[in-house]
Amino acid sequence: MMRKILFLLPILGILACGDLLDQAPLGTKQARCDLRPERPQCTDIRNFKGPSLITFQGVCATLEATTKSASYEEGAVCDLSDAWGGCQSSNIDGHRQTNWYYKGDDKYPDEAAAKAECESGQTWVAPEN
Repeated sequence: MMRKILFLLPILGILACGDLLDQAPLGTKQARCDLRPERPQCTDIRNFKGPSLITFQGVCATLEATTKSASYEEGAVCDLSDAWGGCQSSNIDGHRQTNWYYKGDDKYPDEAAAKAECESGQTWVAPEN
């Protein structure tokens, strides 16, 4: 019986922490991972609630190691001046992740080619400056 309780305590602590994060006045965060100029794509996260975007930063660092052109910036969103649009998904907590695709590259010669990148559960959205 004692082992079961010791096993459940960390789980209950994590659940309680999740409740505290929902109630804590942390505000929202945003960040971007820009793959240009190597790839005509930039991904941003907006309205993120939580203490850290470390997972998103880690993914961007991995992309930087493989593409040599990715750059991560917290507190910023992607520049949309030359974007066709993006594939967007929303999380239950309200944050949005959007993969933006850009004009001027053979990979996405038109909006339809960029829109074809959207996966199930993602919605195509127009650039929003």
